[in-house]
Amino acid sequence: MKSVSSFPELMEIQNDYEKSESVFRQAQRLIDNEMCTMVSESNGGFDFIVEDRFDDFRVVIGIAGKRLSLSCSCGSRLDCCPHAAAALILLRRKFDEERRRVSVSTFIQS
Repeated sequence: MKSVSSFPELMEIQNDYEKSESVFRQAQRLIDNEMCTMVSESNGGFDFIVEDRFDDFRVVIGIAGKRLSLSCSCGSRLDCCPHAAAALILLRRKFDEERRRVSVSTFIQS
């Protein structure tokens, strides 16, 4: 996975994108129940499938510089639905894991 240093921190995601404690809690529940999976990654774009009680939804996160674009097939009118929020949180965690691996690898090599 390509490291993106400008990807927002978890608190920024919650404050700037999710804007609702309810959306954040629903997103966290989707992750805790392993219902959010990254299925592909390409040049600044990440595709997720998020399972929900009623259907599976496709979430696409695009990254261009410091801007994020979100889309979800659920049709919600929210700027950031729980499915997109779950994908954002999961992507943030993946970037954090990669950053830790690089740090450990660099430490071991020195």
